[in-house]
Amino acid sequence: MEIVEQERFETEREKKMIANLSKIMNKQSVERTALEKKLLNQRQEKLRQREVETQQLSKKFDNSHREMEQRHALAVSQLDKSFEKTISSRPRYEPLKDESMGESSMRIS
Repeated sequence: MEIVEQERFETEREKKMIANLSKIMNKQSVERTALEKKLLNQRQEKLRQREVETQQLSKKFDNSHREMEQRHALAVSQLDKSFEKTISSRPRYEPLKDESMGESSMRIS
């Protein structure tokens, strides 16, 4: 009788251990799934942030480039105006076609 009770006790003990292991495995599986989802969400958020930062940097670059072009155009315009008097008083050289030779020659006007 003692042997039968001992076997029953061990069988019940094994069943409890298996049930506990199953609970632990299920719990770990749920935790792992939750951590994977959290990691995926964090990665997606970082990608979104990088995309926003890239767009902002692109806008800053475009604005800076446009501003530099405007400043350059303004500087060229101001230089043209300041040197206009000097340039207009100098003789201009224009290429003329020499009909006999078909080559260009320079003419002072």
